[in-house]
Amino acid sequence: MKQKGVLAMLALLLAITLAGCSGNKPSGKDVSGTKEVDGPKPITITMLGPGNASTDRKDFNTEIFPELVKEKFPHVTVVSELLPQDQFITTLKARMSTGEGPDIFFYWPKMQSLEVIKPGFAKDLSELALLDKFNPSVVDAFAVGGAKYAIPSGVNILGVYYNKDLFRQAGIEETPQDWAAFLEACRKLQEAGIQPIVSGDKDAYVIQFGLYQLAASMVYPTIPDLDEQMVAGEASFADSPWVDVLTRYKELYDAGYVQKNSLGAGNTQAQQMFIDGKAAMTIDGNWANANVMQQGAADFERGFFPLPGNDAGQPLALSAAPSGGTFVNAKTENYDTIVSILEYMYEEGSPLFEAWVSYNDGQIPTYNGLAFNGSELYQNFYSLFQTNPSYAFSNQGWPAGVVDELVAKYQELITGAATVEDVLQAADLKMAELSKKVTN
Repeated sequence: MKQKGVLAMLALLLAITLAGCSGNKPSGKDVSGTKEVDGPKPITITMLGPGNASTDRKDFNTEIFPELVKEKFPHVTVVSELLPQDQFITTLKARMSTGEGPDIFFYWPKMQSLEVIKPGFAKDLSELALLDKFNPSVVDAFAVGGAKYAIPSGVNILGVYYNKDLFRQAGIEETPQDWAAFLEACRKLQEAGIQPIVSGDKDAYVIQFGLYQLAASMVYPTIPDLDEQMVAGEASFADSPWVDVLTRYKELYDAGYVQKNSLGAGNTQAQQMFIDGKAAMTIDGNWANANVMQQGAADFERGFFPLPGNDAGQPLALSAAPSGGTFVNAKTENYDTIVSILEYMYEEGSPLFEAWVSYNDGQIPTYNGLAFNGSELYQNFYSLFQTNPSYAFSNQGWPAGVVDELVAKYQELITGAATVEDVLQAADLKMAELSKKVTN
């Protein structure tokens, strides 16, 4: 799923914000410059993003968007270019450094966004009222120092895939809404002779899927800028609510709610155990949909809910990570036109808005109130996404490599070879090491 899902999401990201292009004042001469004409001066808007154009249908970024912009703004020509990701990053930075960068470009949130914000490549878009039309937590994933720099696209989400038949068999009538209720559900499943959770911890990256969800309720509501503080050396994992996050998640292993020898199974094996009906739950993201929805040895109804890290009576926060967003070149000469196009793009009912919605049907949108026409599996999560607080995946705010250290050390915690304190100390050392490269 991952590559296909990422490309689809990139298309949405560009789409959603590609819409942001063009802008200049009327000139009074025609192309030849020999006589006065009515209407604005011809403008070319350039866009650059990662990925490949769709081949199974008319591509939104390179065909539909330019055509509908031209239809509404005849004087504007949109030239959209897509490049493979590694080539895209190198090309974008090279062009920006020489002052020849695109008017509009795609990039990623949180820590990665600093790569285009710190050098002054990205324009501050805080003044755009359009941003109020998007989920505020996702918009904030592209904010630095209070300034907002991008229009977000879709999101990836984390949650718990569960076997509704096994839940009913154990007498669980509702999905748990807080941590105590989740533990109670696990207890009922275990007492009914059902393995509550299967996890492919041999693939260490799987461990983060649960930790981020707990952190959404346990860390960021009280310290929303903790990641920034840690990168700056002003805070640490060991002296933060991350102690409680790791301790709480370990409860699942200590109680046997996660299968024994989880380190002996990879994620693919865990997913197979789930679809074969050998466990009631597995913790994963929306990118796992194709795998967990396959027919296995057991035939059962599936569901999906957010892992609740909150205490009873406290808000349930979600883990939803922006897949990317569209930025505007800080040096563009076409900003006014770009704003006009963006306003048209996100004017509900406009041909461009309708085309964007149709093209991205099935993706999880960040545009407030937009109907989600994707898998029924995620409908409840999307409803919560409209009302509940949500936070990006934690590693999006950390230098690359920190999460690898964290989950590798957590594997030792599972075996008893390390303590919670050991895990967090290792993560702090790696954070200090890698943050120097980011901040210098």
